[in-house]
Amino acid sequence: MPANTLTAPITISTLAGLDASQSGFTAEDRKKLEATLRDAAHTFAALKPYDVGPTLLSSLTNALKQPLADVLGEVWKQRKELRVAAQAKAPASVSKADVALIDHTLTSTLKPSVTITVKVGGLPPAPIKMEFDVDVSLTLKGLEITIENAKVTKLRAGEIKSSVRIKWENQELWKPFEKTIDLKKEVILKDGGIAL
Repeated sequence: MPANTLTAPITISTLAGLDASQSGFTAEDRKKLEATLRDAAHTFAALKPYDVGPTLLSSLTNALKQPLADVLGEVWKQRKELRVAAQAKAPASVSKADVALIDHTLTSTLKPSVTITVKVGGLPPAPIKMEFDVDVSLTLKGLEITIENAKVTKLRAGEIKSSVRIKWENQELWKPFEKTIDLKKEVILKDGGIAL
């Protein structure tokens, strides 16, 4: 594989700064967000005795490991120029097209949830479900994609600017996390790419 190619997926947890294996929150920021999540969980009487902040942050991070390609795919399936390129047939029945996209912004709201089960005394365990709203805004500039056999298989050039807001009960838990990904490297999309 060429040195200028990335195969690791970019995930929403990476864009939100939550994934510790990627650049994101500082250790101090993580502690503050854990405290905010703990305080939110303490609105449930059964959770008041527990510091569930670190567990909630870990669970939320895992719930947001959704590949960026999934979010892009939902919007791009609706774009006429991509569908036309995907349907174009090249010789030998192999469809391939390189497409330069116009600059655009897309938004999506993800709704991950975390269920915490608490056993109090001899009573049966009581599940407590916390549902979050994660607003994702992506601005794509100068992006080029490759479409092969009706799937977006590669991203290259350009940049992706993201802003991610995490909310619970309509309250922002943290200031929006903003990140810019400069696609100097080609990104090969896993699992065959984004179906159009």
